[in-house]
Amino acid sequence: MLESSIFIGEGKKVKVLCGEELHVVPLVIKTRAKIISLLSEIISKLVIDSAGKTNVSSLSEILNIAGDKLIEIYEVSIEGKEREWLENNITLKDEVVLLEAIFEVNEINFLSEKVKAIFLKQTQP
Repeated sequence: MLESSIFIGEGKKVKVLCGEELHVVPLVIKTRAKIISLLSEIISKLVIDSAGKTNVSSLSEILNIAGDKLIEIYEVSIEGKEREWLENNITLKDEVVLLEAIFEVNEINFLSEKVKAIFLKQTQP
């Protein structure tokens, strides 16, 4: 099992299967636009119907849709690791843990709901 420990305000350390400990960093204004854009591209391809179900049924379909965008997200979110290292060392299991850490460190689910609420509030009469 992968281990991790949280350092509030500094990100999260995640130990991956190759033995390295990676530092998932909080997004700053400079990097948030890239991450938001990449996530939006992935999500827009995972069509979600009114029942909350996606148009994909397998992990391989999700990975085909996400393509290189996940690697770009990792490059921005993991301190000190280049694309080549990530491609040669990160396993599928590591990817799941890293994505969870990226969402957790940056409170992406919480923030997206808050931002959506702010914009909806501004457009209501």
